[in-house]
Amino acid sequence: MTNEIEIEFQKRNDEEGIYKEIENFQDYEYTNCIAYEMAIRNNDVIEIKSRINNLIETMRKNVREKFDKFEQLEKMRKKDFDILLNSDDELKKEYTQYRKFFSCFLYHIDYDFLEKYSLETKEYNEIKELNQELINNYWIRSFFDDEIINAIYGVFFQKINNDYIEFEIKSLKFKEKSIHEINEFESSDYISSLPIGKYDDNSDIREVKEWKIGVINEKGMEVDLSKFYKTKNTLIVPKNLTKTIKININLNLPLEELKAYIEHIKLEYEKDNSIIKSTLELLGEKLNIKTIKFKEMTSKEWADCFFIYDYFKSSTDKLKGTKFQKLQEVLTKYNGVKIEKTKEELRKSKNRNDNSKYKIVSYKVYNELKDNYIHKKIKPFYSLATIEDRLKLMILLIDDLGYKTLIS
Repeated sequence: MTNEIEIEFQKRNDEEGIYKEIENFQDYEYTNCIAYEMAIRNNDVIEIKSRINNLIETMRKNVREKFDKFEQLEKMRKKDFDILLNSDDELKKEYTQYRKFFSCFLYHIDYDFLEKYSLETKEYNEIKELNQELINNYWIRSFFDDEIINAIYGVFFQKINNDYIEFEIKSLKFKEKSIHEINEFESSDYISSLPIGKYDDNSDIREVKEWKIGVINEKGMEVDLSKFYKTKNTLIVPKNLTKTIKININLNLPLEELKAYIEHIKLEYEKDNSIIKSTLELLGEKLNIKTIKFKEMTSKEWADCFFIYDYFKSSTDKLKGTKFQKLQEVLTKYNGVKIEKTKEELRKSKNRNDNSKYKIVSYKVYNELKDNYIHKKIKPFYSLATIEDRLKLMILLIDDLGYKTLIS
């Protein structure tokens, strides 16, 4: 096995990596999460976010220059106040302005002043425009408006030592957010156990701005269930396209009854919309692929799809066939080898309603017992045709914004 194959295998097998994370997405969040993972891989989204980060860095650079200039003036003032006092009006005005700006970071961040200052810069306004472009065209954002100030100025902090204040710069990595938690009750007696859409009357965008899990118990005390429920990034669906509904749920009811209630609602919806083809059916027709091949894919298979897409985009191999062969080798090492079943294994499989002719043997076991399988038909986990089909699907979902159809 080449070093490249081993390196790529380690990426796919990394317990802390994104592909394992995708495998472990929970059922209740799965579609939203994979749609988000698709959106952040879109080239236009990547390019716009890069522009936003470059603009933020430009604004930080300008702030650093302000601090440097203020520090010079402050040293002048401390050395001989009369020098500054008797200096020309322009220098005194400059010192006053820098002093006011400096004071925003002294004891607490003055967001109002910083926002007013930022609004006068072309960079800040361009950030807001690009952020809105992400929302309108790609259903994703880099920041909520009130987070942009934090993103720009959050790297500055003060360290007070006696009478001297020293400013240091720390690097900060941004995490894209699309769920904005707010600390308010939807009503006086309960907190919703489902995402609540907060609508702006002047906007066509529906945003999930609250995802709190909790109830008020009989004694009037709030019981917080958030620690049992992890939320991840989701996308922003236009109001006219979303099929999200609000359901009142009594959490005191038995679990099975709650499941039956949700299932009943879903079945009633599908009964009324049974003639409408599903998203995956439409994508399958567009790609000329049997829908069954990916309609019932497991989370592990979807993680493989992301791996296929990412590898194909980053690989320096010029030949498509070479890329497919390497992917086949990596994914077989990860998922296992398909080996023809014995007659007895086939009989037992049919009793379990499993009509597959092959069983999956781990790559390690296969290599240890390879001689035992000499007379058996052996296949890689994915055929080259399947890998190509999965790549086509991901290109349609990511590059052509097909991920929107998964959640709308």
